[in-house]
Amino acid sequence: MPKFGKYDKKAQGRRTCKRQKGFNCTSLCFIRVILPFAMVISIAQVWLFVRCSIPTGLFYFFTNPDKGVSKRLLIVLLILEMLMPLTSDEHVVLLDKALVAIKAVVMSACMGFYIRDRRQKSADGKQIAPFYDVLGRWNENPLKSVPSKVDSKEQSINIDTIRRDSRFWLLRAVVYMLLFVPAMTLFDGFLRVCMEPPEIRTNVGYIDKFVQHTVSLRSLYYHAVVGFTLHLHVAIVPVLQLLFTAVHLFFLAQFVPNNTPLARYHQQLARFVAQPPIFDKPWLSRNVHELWSRRWHQIFRPGFKQIAYQPVRALFGKNQVLGAFAGTVSVFLLSGLMHDYIVLVMLGYKNWNQPGILGYQTIFFLLQAVATVVTSPKFSWIPIFPASAARLLTAAWMVFTAPLFVEPFLRLGLHLDAEVPGFPRTLDPYLDVICPYGGRS
Repeated sequence: MPKFGKYDKKAQGRRTCKRQKGFNCTSLCFIRVILPFAMVISIAQVWLFVRCSIPTGLFYFFTNPDKGVSKRLLIVLLILEMLMPLTSDEHVVLLDKALVAIKAVVMSACMGFYIRDRRQKSADGKQIAPFYDVLGRWNENPLKSVPSKVDSKEQSINIDTIRRDSRFWLLRAVVYMLLFVPAMTLFDGFLRVCMEPPEIRTNVGYIDKFVQHTVSLRSLYYHAVVGFTLHLHVAIVPVLQLLFTAVHLFFLAQFVPNNTPLARYHQQLARFVAQPPIFDKPWLSRNVHELWSRRWHQIFRPGFKQIAYQPVRALFGKNQVLGAFAGTVSVFLLSGLMHDYIVLVMLGYKNWNQPGILGYQTIFFLLQAVATVVTSPKFSWIPIFPASAARLLTAAWMVFTAPLFVEPFLRLGLHLDAEVPGFPRTLDPYLDVICPYGGRS
């Protein structure tokens, strides 16, 4: 078994700061330009991103505009998009590998949407959404044509309205950031200061400890906090995007209103603000079905419905209940395989058989699938608990299963890289008291 945290240590000398995770194409490719806390890029990192971008670049070349290449060639490029990150064995920071893996997952899905929609191009000749329109592909109807220009209503919007909206969106982003700073200071400090459970350094995984009835409350507490912290890093990404785009629109509206396509920028930001939140108060969930169907990762929900739920449900014809259950399980299975793919890219294909890592994500999501089906409103025999008790039971289920999701990342050492650059560390000296296994010092 590789020494715990070795990947982080090998990369330590080549970085000047930590980086922020992203989930769309722009942040994946240009986050070091956007953030002032950029790191020095090594040759290995450049080669990693260049090599993993080759299938994307070729797909873009053949489809923008569509040059009429065969469907088979586009499918080959889609497969290469998924395979290329797996060939990576460079000793780069784990977050770099995570970024190229996330890019491969999202872009390959978008390529699949494009290949499907290419055959259903509208008769009026309007161009279908380009494959790299990541958020559009995962949120909107994929058959919806892309307008060649901004709607007439948006074209006629006056500058005062744009300035008012840009001020409001900028203020909103600033308020969100003011809430995130103390939260990330606390929880990132927990990852920096607190020691991991001792079993992380052994060959005994969470499943083995569960079978042996040796899972401790301290371990559950640590895994739950780490899982919450990692998801805070996901939640802050749209806030950062809102902040940067709102500043951009505000600056243009105030200083160069006559020389820029303000209406188009305003429309794009308005659509982004109108998208459902990634997390919609998950702590209010009264059962697992409500958590996953309404309150968790809603940005990607339509995409999963298109890829897995709807095709699987259609296989069951008129048996809608069984089809819905099978479709639900297929969505969670796909999500688990996607997460395990990202873990495998970070782990390296040569280390695929390390204990406590590969396969844990899929097991976690299959358990969530079972719980989601069982707590579905379609089961009328499920007892109805008071809201407070129901929320407590839901939280207990997530805490109990969280180690399956978190442990692979702990063994990889990803939590050692999970830090928002530039955020304060003022609470670090005082966090030993909340560490279940003591501090690192």
